[in-house]
Amino acid sequence: MKVVQHAGWLHFDQGEHTHAVRHWTGALHAAHAADNRYFGAGILSDIAYAANWLNQPSTAVDILEHARTRTHSAAARSLLDLRRARALAALGDDHNADRALRSAEHELDRARPGYAPAWVSWMSPADLAIDAGRCWLDLGKHQRAETALAEGLQLLDPVRARTRSVMLAYRAEGAPAQPKRPAASNSPTRPSNTSARTGLIRPSRTCTPSQPADQ
Repeated sequence: MKVVQHAGWLHFDQGEHTHAVRHWTGALHAAHAADNRYFGAGILSDIAYAANWLNQPSTAVDILEHARTRTHSAAARSLLDLRRARALAALGDDHNADRALRSAEHELDRARPGYAPAWVSWMSPADLAIDAGRCWLDLGKHQRAETALAEGLQLLDPVRARTRSVMLAYRAEGAPAQPKRPAASNSPTRPSNTSARTGLIRPSRTCTPSQPADQ
């Protein structure tokens, strides 16, 4: 099953989206036959990612809502919620996109290292921040996008060069809408929690902000 899933990503990265979905559909049937609900949820997440990429966000939302019922893994649910937020943002549904991002944040905060399914073991606060930034850009909330993307850049593992390139492209896309920013403080502070990092919830006064290509 994993080999077929990987083959799907190879096709997807080459722009052969139909072939990718065919591979993932085959992997999904294999997961059902093996009664492997966790792996099946991962395949559904891949199919939903492709649907959103192909401008079918409503389909992606439906798939991701179903996939979430097939796993109890906090890390897996975080990724499913995050991808659902991306699809909802593409639909212009800022209220439910915000709710999905908050849920993704909550699930990631309670995820236990070493207990995530292999297909989501790479999920990190940096991934959450980056995709939250993309959501805010799609919703026209450029300041919130900049807050999330800046933190994603700070948190991202340096070895993930391709993800960094994608994130920088997101920042460049949002840059024209940014107002002139004041000079940086000589004593920079850091947020105290994930909510502040992604810009989902206004930081308190005591705060001091899909298989990635690299995998």
